[in-house]
Amino acid sequence: PDSLYATYLSSVYAGDYNVSTNNGQDGSINVEVFGGILPYSYDWTGPSNFTSQNQDIDNLEAGAYSLTILDGYGCLFSISTRISEPRILEMPSGISPNGDGSNETFVVHGIEAYPENEITIYNRWGNIVYKKSNYANEWAGDNMNGEQLPDATYFVILTVFATENITLKGYVDLRR
Repeated sequence: PDSLYATYLSSVYAGDYNVSTNNGQDGSINVEVFGGILPYSYDWTGPSNFTSQNQDIDNLEAGAYSLTILDGYGCLFSISTRISEPRILEMPSGISPNGDGSNETFVVHGIEAYPENEITIYNRWGNIVYKKSNYANEWAGDNMNGEQLPDATYFVILTVFATENITLKGYVDLRR
Protein backbone atom coordinates (compact mmCIF):
# COMPACT_ATOMS: atom_id res chain seq x y z
CA PRO A 1 0.00 0.00 0.00
CA ASP A 2 0.93 3.67 -0.39
CA SER A 3 2.58 5.35 2.58
CA LEU A 4 0.17 7.03 4.96
CA TYR A 5 0.77 10.70 5.70
CA ALA A 6 -1.19 13.85 6.39
CA THR A 7 -0.93 17.62 6.36
CA TYR A 8 -2.92 20.12 8.36
CA LEU A 9 -3.97 23.75 8.22
CA SER A 10 -4.79 25.70 11.38
CA SER A 11 -7.02 28.75 11.65
CA VAL A 12 -5.17 32.07 11.47
CA TYR A 13 -6.38 35.32 13.00
CA ALA A 14 -4.85 38.81 13.32
CA GLY A 15 -1.32 38.71 14.68
CA ASP A 16 -0.89 35.19 13.24
CA TYR A 17 -2.63 33.61 16.22
CA ASN A 18 -4.76 30.47 15.84
CA VAL A 19 -7.40 31.70 18.33
CA SER A 20 -8.85 35.19 17.92
CA THR A 21 -8.76 36.29 21.58
CA ASN A 22 -7.04 35.37 24.81
CA ASN A 23 -8.94 32.44 26.32
CA GLY A 24 -10.94 32.19 23.09
CA GLN A 25 -12.28 28.93 21.72
CA ASP A 26 -12.51 29.55 18.00
CA GLY A 27 -9.42 27.77 16.69
CA SER A 28 -9.60 24.98 14.12
CA ILE A 29 -7.42 22.35 12.49
CA ASN A 30 -8.25 20.83 9.10
CA VAL A 31 -6.44 17.65 8.05
CA GLU A 32 -5.83 16.18 4.62
CA VAL A 33 -4.77 12.53 4.51
CA PHE A 34 -2.79 10.95 1.68
CA GLY A 35 -2.00 7.35 0.86
CA GLY A 36 -2.79 4.35 2.97
CA ILE A 37 -5.92 2.25 2.66
CA LEU A 38 -9.42 3.47 3.45
CA PRO A 39 -11.10 3.73 5.89
CA TYR A 40 -9.13 6.07 8.13
CA SER A 41 -9.79 6.50 11.83
CA TYR A 42 -8.79 9.63 13.75
CA ASP A 43 -7.84 10.01 17.39
CA TRP A 44 -7.28 13.59 18.59
CA THR A 45 -6.12 14.65 22.04
CA GLY A 46 -5.63 18.15 23.38
CA PRO A 47 -5.82 20.44 26.40
CA SER A 48 -8.62 20.25 28.99
CA ASN A 49 -9.11 16.52 28.27
CA PHE A 50 -10.06 17.28 24.66
CA THR A 51 -10.66 14.22 22.49
CA SER A 52 -12.25 13.77 19.08
CA GLN A 53 -12.57 11.12 16.41
CA ASN A 54 -13.32 13.65 13.65
CA GLN A 55 -10.93 14.39 10.80
CA ASP A 56 -11.23 18.16 11.27
CA ILE A 57 -11.70 19.83 14.64
CA ASP A 58 -12.93 23.29 15.62
CA ASN A 59 -13.99 25.43 18.59
CA LEU A 60 -10.48 24.91 19.95
CA GLU A 61 -8.72 26.71 22.77
CA ALA A 62 -4.98 27.38 22.79
CA GLY A 63 -2.71 24.45 23.54
CA ALA A 64 -1.03 21.36 22.10
CA TYR A 65 -3.04 18.97 19.94
CA SER A 66 -1.98 15.51 18.75
CA LEU A 67 -3.57 13.34 16.09
CA THR A 68 -3.04 9.65 15.40
CA ILE A 69 -4.44 8.32 12.12
CA LEU A 70 -4.94 4.61 11.55
CA ASP A 71 -5.68 3.33 8.05
CA GLY A 72 -7.56 0.20 7.01
CA TYR A 73 -4.27 -1.72 6.70
CA GLY A 74 -3.22 -0.91 10.28
CA CYS A 75 -0.65 1.76 9.36
CA LEU A 76 -0.26 4.61 11.83
CA PHE A 77 0.64 8.24 11.25
CA SER A 78 0.93 10.85 13.99
CA ILE A 79 1.19 14.63 13.91
CA SER A 80 1.00 17.31 16.55
CA THR A 81 0.68 21.07 16.57
CA ARG A 82 0.17 23.95 18.92
CA ILE A 83 -2.76 26.37 18.74
CA SER A 84 -1.64 29.84 19.83
CA GLU A 85 -3.57 32.73 21.36
CA PRO A 86 -2.82 36.42 21.88
CA ARG A 87 -1.71 37.74 25.23
CA ILE A 88 -4.20 39.30 27.61
CA LEU A 89 -4.77 42.93 26.70
CA GLU A 90 -2.80 45.00 29.21
CA MET A 91 -2.05 48.71 29.22
CA PRO A 92 1.03 50.11 30.92
CA SER A 93 0.74 52.56 33.78
CA GLY A 94 3.66 54.69 32.66
CA ILE A 95 6.00 55.56 29.82
CA SER A 96 9.29 57.46 29.72
CA PRO A 97 10.01 58.59 26.16
CA ASN A 98 13.41 60.07 26.97
CA GLY A 99 15.51 58.50 24.23
CA ASP A 100 17.18 55.81 26.34
CA GLY A 101 15.58 53.00 24.31
CA SER A 102 13.53 51.69 27.22
CA ASN A 103 9.80 52.27 27.75
CA GLU A 104 9.70 54.81 24.90
CA THR A 105 6.13 54.14 23.72
CA PHE A 106 2.78 53.18 25.19
CA VAL A 107 2.89 49.42 24.55
CA VAL A 108 -0.43 47.64 24.95
CA HIS A 109 0.36 43.95 25.30
CA GLY A 110 -1.83 41.83 23.04
CA ILE A 111 -2.91 44.70 20.74
CA GLU A 112 -1.51 42.94 17.65
CA ALA A 113 -4.50 40.56 17.79
CA TYR A 114 -6.87 43.52 17.51
CA PRO A 115 -5.76 45.71 14.59
CA GLU A 116 -9.18 47.36 14.50
CA ASN A 117 -9.10 49.54 17.57
CA GLU A 118 -9.13 53.13 18.75
CA ILE A 119 -7.13 54.83 21.47
CA THR A 120 -8.00 58.20 23.00
CA ILE A 121 -5.76 59.97 25.49
CA TYR A 122 -7.03 62.85 27.65
CA ASN A 123 -5.21 65.42 29.74
CA ARG A 124 -6.27 66.26 33.30
CA TRP A 125 -8.84 68.78 32.05
CA GLY A 126 -10.59 66.17 29.90
CA ASN A 127 -9.24 67.47 26.58
CA ILE A 128 -8.31 64.93 23.93
CA VAL A 129 -4.56 65.24 23.35
CA TYR A 130 -4.11 62.13 21.19
CA LYS A 131 -6.51 59.93 19.26
CA LYS A 132 -5.75 57.20 16.76
CA SER A 133 -7.60 54.41 15.00
CA ASN A 134 -5.77 51.13 14.39
CA TYR A 135 -3.30 51.85 17.18
CA ALA A 136 -0.12 49.74 17.02
CA ASN A 137 1.92 50.77 20.08
CA GLU A 138 3.38 53.95 18.57
CA TRP A 139 2.33 56.72 21.02
CA ALA A 140 5.48 58.28 22.45
CA GLY A 141 3.98 61.07 24.54
CA ASP A 142 3.19 63.46 21.68
CA ASN A 143 -0.05 65.24 20.90
CA MET A 144 -1.91 64.87 17.60
CA ASN A 145 0.36 67.55 16.03
CA GLY A 146 3.51 65.62 16.94
CA GLU A 147 4.48 68.01 19.75
CA GLN A 148 5.80 66.60 23.03
CA LEU A 149 3.28 66.60 25.84
CA PRO A 150 4.43 67.74 29.30
CA ASP A 151 5.15 65.29 32.09
CA ALA A 152 1.79 64.51 33.68
CA THR A 153 -0.78 61.81 34.25
CA TYR A 154 -3.12 61.17 31.33
CA PHE A 155 -6.33 59.15 31.05
CA VAL A 156 -6.48 56.49 28.33
CA ILE A 157 -9.46 54.75 26.74
CA LEU A 158 -8.69 51.90 24.37
CA THR A 159 -11.51 50.16 22.50
CA VAL A 160 -10.83 47.08 20.41
CA PHE A 161 -13.42 46.07 17.87
CA ALA A 162 -13.88 42.30 17.90
CA THR A 163 -16.79 39.89 18.07
CA GLU A 164 -17.47 41.52 21.41
CA ASN A 165 -15.93 44.98 21.74
CA ILE A 166 -13.49 45.35 24.61
CA THR A 167 -12.79 48.69 26.32
CA LEU A 168 -9.84 49.26 28.63
CA LYS A 169 -9.51 52.43 30.69
CA GLY A 170 -6.67 53.62 32.85
CA TYR A 171 -4.15 56.26 33.76
CA VAL A 172 -0.67 56.56 32.30
CA ASP A 173 2.12 58.55 33.91
CA LEU A 174 4.27 60.32 31.32
CA ARG A 175 7.79 61.16 32.54
CA ARG A 176 10.61 62.08 30.17
